[in-house]
Amino acid sequence: MDSLDAFIQQLPQIVPESWCFDCRICCRFPDSEKAQTPVWSGREAAWVNESAHRLPTPLKLKPVPGLPVFTPQLNPCSHSGGFHCSAFEESSKKCLIHSIKPLDCRLYPFVMTRHPSGSEPLLAIDMKCPYIQASMKEPAMAAYIHTLINYLEQTVAADYFSSNPAVVGDWWPEYLPVAWIQSASSALPLPAVSVPEGLQPVLNSDLPLIRKAEADSAENHLSGGTVDAWIPWTDLISLYWMKKPDGLFVFARQAGGFFMPFPPLAETLSPPILNEAWVQLNRLNSGNAVSRIEGVSEQQKSLFEKAGFSLRASESDYCYLRSDLADLSGDRYHSHRGMINQASKMIGEYRFRPLTPGDFNSCAELYWRWAADSYLKHPEQDETHRMIRDSFFFHQRLLKAPTAEDWVAYGLEADGKLLGYTIGRPLSDELFCIYTEMTDRTIPGLSALIFREFCRTQNQFTWINTMGDSGLEGLKQSKESYHPARMIPCWTAYKKF
Repeated sequence: MDSLDAFIQQLPQIVPESWCFDCRICCRFPDSEKAQTPVWSGREAAWVNESAHRLPTPLKLKPVPGLPVFTPQLNPCSHSGGFHCSAFEESSKKCLIHSIKPLDCRLYPFVMTRHPSGSEPLLAIDMKCPYIQASMKEPAMAAYIHTLINYLEQTVAADYFSSNPAVVGDWWPEYLPVAWIQSASSALPLPAVSVPEGLQPVLNSDLPLIRKAEADSAENHLSGGTVDAWIPWTDLISLYWMKKPDGLFVFARQAGGFFMPFPPLAETLSPPILNEAWVQLNRLNSGNAVSRIEGVSEQQKSLFEKAGFSLRASESDYCYLRSDLADLSGDRYHSHRGMINQASKMIGEYRFRPLTPGDFNSCAELYWRWAADSYLKHPEQDETHRMIRDSFFFHQRLLKAPTAEDWVAYGLEADGKLLGYTIGRPLSDELFCIYTEMTDRTIPGLSALIFREFCRTQNQFTWINTMGDSGLEGLKQSKESYHPARMIPCWTAYKKF
């Protein structure tokens, strides 16, 4: 057996056979056209052909147009609607080629995929799987995920992905992302992305120039008012910039078109600059109504109105006195002190310390558990599922490759285990913004403890911005309970065509 055969056939699996026999999902599909069917490489297809004489019924493989790979023929199910893989025997509920099944089948309920808005191949979990739903939060599952990631990052994995590029399949809404797989990135071509005329993609080498333009402009105290706040989202959006004589424009591109994530950067912002930005947006979107300028501050509102823009209120940022959050003194913070005492008693002695690169796997595990718990608590809420999936990219980018040196990341450790972390960065000399927090939800009060400890570390700042509440009632109540000293209003500007 050569190294590539061994890589395919020795992939570790976690789902017990007893679960598979009772399952009504694996190997069955609702339709024959858009099914999530497995993909065989030419090597894997040859194994099936060599074993064909031992099969009770023939297994038919169909070539994928333009690629040296194959998918199984799907047959109608006998006693229910839908279709099943022709290698699946309905009477015994067994796979007829179990010993030589392809890597795509061995992986399941994990899948290789690529998010529609992103370029990186991903390892994801199909949350339809009953075993996943029952076991996702177990320590054994986290250990298996780490093992699987390391297995797929072997050098030989790149050879496999080169031979079977279609194994990185389409994205489906029920997928929960787990990790980028770099071996697949090196083997598969990136999707072609055209750069519109007059724009330049925002590269790391461009950030000093954009940051200088920000420094030369009026301070923006909104959480989304800087390019660094948007860099962690670049798996879901594309950022571009354009330099004009009187200012610098940053544009974001999503599937629906272009928008400006914050107003033009200029030493003196004026109606002509705003109108020039709108001309460029109109050109990029060909008159589409998605054009908008987000992140308009209180100080800029009247200038936009003077330039003929209409403004729509967006969600405001919550802003607190840092000393209030660090001290939690008085009756109004009685309940928060109670939550912190509860967490402290439960975890015992702890350390609140800066995160290091060695903490990445522990942080990723916290995300997986939080994401699975949130997904399963809200099985029918598509918007919640989208927010959970999107947050994966934000966390991965910040934890793995922060582009700005001023990102600050701390974690809380007890008994040698990381129980939570939080990340933020300064918006000005007096204002610090907390962008994300992740905690072990099984420990009541842990979030309050980490929030207080993080605010204590940032004692050089007067104010703490915790962003908005995303329209989530529970998050709104939590943020209001800390008694914000003020709200930082935000508007979105647009013009009728």
